[in-house]
Amino acid sequence: MSLIRQLWLAIVVISIIAFGGSFTVSMLTARHYVSQQLQRQSMDSASSLALSMSQQSKDAVTVELQVAALFDGGHYQSIAVTDPFGKTIVDRIQTRSDTTTVPAWFVSILPIESLPGRAQVTDGWKQFGLVTVISHNRFAYQALWDGLIELAGWFFVAALASGFVGTLLIRNIRRPLEAMVDQ
Repeated sequence: MSLIRQLWLAIVVISIIAFGGSFTVSMLTARHYVSQQLQRQSMDSASSLALSMSQQSKDAVTVELQVAALFDGGHYQSIAVTDPFGKTIVDRIQTRSDTTTVPAWFVSILPIESLPGRAQVTDGWKQFGLVTVISHNRFAYQALWDGLIELAGWFFVAALASGFVGTLLIRNIRRPLEAMVDQ
């Protein structure tokens, strides 16, 4: 194998290793960040809903309407309100499956767990119940998938630029070597 081919092979192998390493680190970091954001959204939504319920009357219709108003935004997997003894007062679960452009293999490789947010609802000095909110992770998967596509695109552009620069450098290295061979 010629020296030029060995140089090209080395450049390609190093590029693939660099791409694989930075791709892995980038996706794991993004998954961790998105998972934290889902948990914070769940916590904030649960606290907000509990505070709102604490200031309103606690009849079943009012509680149902407040839960429905938050849930119908579509960003939640489930919202539940239970009494202090664990009996369910309201429970809304997302049953529709919105289609996304994220392939199933991607979801299985990078699982995102959406942790629940919980907050207590009070009625004066007494505890009325507990609000549990779980944010839907489909938006997180869509954001990760879009980030993957963008990252792959930038790596492709960088690979083309590196190939062009590498070609110029190898030509500059090759000229003196060919001159020596000619002598």
